[in-house]
Amino acid sequence: MIKNPRLYIPLILSVFVASLILSPCIEAQTDEKTKLLKSYFGDYRQAKKVKKQGKESLSVWESHIKYSKTLSPNLQAVMLEGVEKLNIDYDEIWIWENEEGLSPAEKRKYQGKNDIYKLHWKQNQVQACTIQKYYVGDPFTGQKLSKPSHKISNIYNREFILRKLSIK
Repeated sequence: MIKNPRLYIPLILSVFVASLILSPCIEAQTDEKTKLLKSYFGDYRQAKKVKKQGKESLSVWESHIKYSKTLSPNLQAVMLEGVEKLNIDYDEIWIWENEEGLSPAEKRKYQGKNDIYKLHWKQNQVQACTIQKYYVGDPFTGQKLSKPSHKISNIYNREFILRKLSIK
């Protein structure tokens, strides 16, 4: 039985204050994946998660850059948001095909043609996010591509992602 409960008050207050001080640091480390499950960078709750190690040199498709630079400054800011090139190491990739707002029939019709969002991870820390759009033609020249395909339109580095999520 506790003879003098007043002796425990400073101990309880110390533990409480320490938890308040440390919780943002712990949250930033353990909550990065949780915060990116559904965020500005996509909805990865049903994403394909691939565990594989690698290195990659990411770059935005040159025709996308050239076309974007012909637009108004406001549109350029959106279309060229992020970085143009980035070298990364990774040990996991989350891949999400954006089908938001499509009916079941539209999902079947456009399967494989929707925007693809990827998050690259290294030791549970996000390294990059890419957005790949499906192109049938070159947006700058207007020429039809020999084979329609996905091309990188945006690359977001770790600093940009954490700033958007307000994780420091």
